[in-house]
Amino acid sequence: MEKENDHIMHDVEEDDKAAIFQQIRLRKQLIICCECEQSFESVSRLESHVTQVHVGWLPFECPYCKTFKPSESEIRTHIRMRHRGYETKFMYSPDDRRRQRVNVLMQRSLSRVPPSANIIGSNSSLVIGAPAPDYEHPPSQMIPSA
Repeated sequence: MEKENDHIMHDVEEDDKAAIFQQIRLRKQLIICCECEQSFESVSRLESHVTQVHVGWLPFECPYCKTFKPSESEIRTHIRMRHRGYETKFMYSPDDRRRQRVNVLMQRSLSRVPPSANIIGSNSSLVIGAPAPDYEHPPSQMIPSA
């Protein structure tokens, strides 16, 4: 079976293939991590990746089983799926140094996306060129950490 876009690739010079795949990637509006080149289709997925993989920070904690997640949406999903019937409350452990590192890596990654891509984060108001969300004001339904 032909792979996607094979029909346009058979007569293309090797030098031009990279440019074509770059255009395909931009049409799909993928965001590339500045640290490891992994691609993501949303700002929120990139931010979770950067927070967990490159900063090593899992600031959201499930109060029911002590599972840690890198984002509010992931901890909410965890609680909804694993603890059905329980309140969707969680703990957040702030860390200004790590939050700043996440912001820096997000800015570097997002600065590589052309402004014409107009990518908006699915779970935040993050737009290309804007800083990553700041949790100075705690997320809703948060249990203060001990």
